Amino acid sequence: MKQSMPRWATNDNAIQAAYKALVEKVGECIILAHSQGANFALHTALAATSQVRAVVVLDASGAPDPSVADAGSLRGTPHLFVWADFLDQHAFWVASVPNVRRWYDALSAAGVDANWLDLPAHGIHGNSHAMMMDNNSAEIADLVLDWIDALDL
Repeated sequence: MKQSMPRWATNDNAIQAAYKALVEKVGECIILAHSQGANFALHTALAATSQVRAVVVLDASGAPDPSVADAGSLRGTPHLFVWADFLDQHAFWVASVPNVRRWYDALSAAGVDANWLDLPAHGIHGNSHAMMMDNNSAEIADLVLDWIDALDL
């Protein structure tokens, strides 16, 4: 990665409030988020079900706890989870992906249009966690845009 943003664990409430305020200001929208931002995006979708039309998360490092959050409240809000390569080779991702998968499974069980796009399984290999900076980023962007276009929002 050419640059990085430090993770401050003490400002989660402020970040979540900022996401909510932004969606309130923008109105109906599609949220696209990456890594740590994905967890905030997924929680924002729960808090603003009438304004968030769809959610796209790239290598989400967290997600709502399905034993606490109501996945069914997001029926009508399609979700796309996009995953890069090599996640099985780092302890953080080995621990994190199953938590996100539980949320995805809860969404699916609740009747939410949820899609899990594993890039390597889709024939797209070699992506880092910063897939938007990789050589094939346009191909990945096209997949996301095709998914959004198919929603006919």
